[in-house]
Amino acid sequence: MCAIACSFPYSISANRFTIILLVANWVFEGDFKRKWNVVKSNITVILLIAFYLLHAIALFYTTNIDEGMYQLEKKISFLVFTVVIVTSLPLTRREFKFVMASLVASVVVVSFICLGYAIHRNNYDILHPYWFYFSYNDLTEIVGLQPNYLAVFTGFAIIVVYYFVIENTTKYRLFRTLAMYALILYLMVFMVLLAGRTPLAAILFVVGAGYLWYFYRAERLLRGLAIVAVIVVAVGLVVYQVPIMRERMLQTFGIEQNTEWINQMGDGQGGLPSVRLMKWQSAWNIIKENWLIGISPGDTQDALQEEYKRINFQIAYDERYNPHNQFLQVWIGLGIIGLIVYFAALWIPFRCAIAENDYLYIAFLVFYVLCCVTESILERQFGIIFYALFNAMLLQRQFGYTTRPKSVQ
Repeated sequence: MCAIACSFPYSISANRFTIILLVANWVFEGDFKRKWNVVKSNITVILLIAFYLLHAIALFYTTNIDEGMYQLEKKISFLVFTVVIVTSLPLTRREFKFVMASLVASVVVVSFICLGYAIHRNNYDILHPYWFYFSYNDLTEIVGLQPNYLAVFTGFAIIVVYYFVIENTTKYRLFRTLAMYALILYLMVFMVLLAGRTPLAAILFVVGAGYLWYFYRAERLLRGLAIVAVIVVAVGLVVYQVPIMRERMLQTFGIEQNTEWINQMGDGQGGLPSVRLMKWQSAWNIIKENWLIGISPGDTQDALQEEYKRINFQIAYDERYNPHNQFLQVWIGLGIIGLIVYFAALWIPFRCAIAENDYLYIAFLVFYVLCCVTESILERQFGIIFYALFNAMLLQRQFGYTTRPKSVQ
């Protein structure tokens, strides 16, 4: 599991090998009667399996069988991680932390690679950065990751570090606490450089809400408000210093651009509100005609291409844009039935996490859902593995055993 957490931001091929090892371990572990009991008694596991099976059922009414099979193959991680991890012998608390630390370490290493490559391209002159090298697509070119996806991974890494700092406030020594906060600050700056607007807004919301809740319970809400205000102002100042991110944030509010940075094209065009809304409207036009069972995941992009062509949405047609909203993406492909199953698979563990005061799971789900508003996260293998892996880990911790049987220990 550590190998999977470390490898998925780098290489899907290496990640597949580690997943095979995880499945092999699950098979040799045996005890299938207990595993079956875990599956049938856990409604969230059943819903996630059902979500995958709906993709298989959709093959019967798709017109693009090749794309349908490809979608089914991509999303097999839902089945593998959910069943294998949730039903396996649970990780100890120390092992759980170690896997999470592996993700954080992996993200930090990726950030070093990206920034090192940017510094190299900038002839090692960090005092006069050429911002194309240090921002957005150019920054992640060396690792072959879209900046928004890396921003999502980085955001969750921040949540993990932040959670363990808060959880161990009375246990960590001062130096370790300061080092953890320095790491959070570094990762936050890296997120700004990645110029992912939604992940950045989502992480500010999660961290801000976490601080407010923590200080509210400690009856020091004003201190919490002051800290959140400082964080927002500090991030705002960093955003202002990075031209591409600054212009992308202005673009979000439809403010006219007059700089060379916007879209890295230098034309000041392509305002976000109109383009994003046109994608959503195109998706909705398809949904209205096929709202119950959808048109199948295999036909989704073909239908979008036809709609883009019909309304003369040329850039979306040329770039084969998806809806950039995971909920619309599911609704188009699997209809309202699939959307309800998907939403329930998010809502039920969220309610249980609240009941159990599982703040890490709450933060993960809130962060993921907010990112789903402007990204079709499950359309990329990186996004699928990210959600399926960590959701299964947190689900196991929530519903599975809290300690291993003595015979296993």
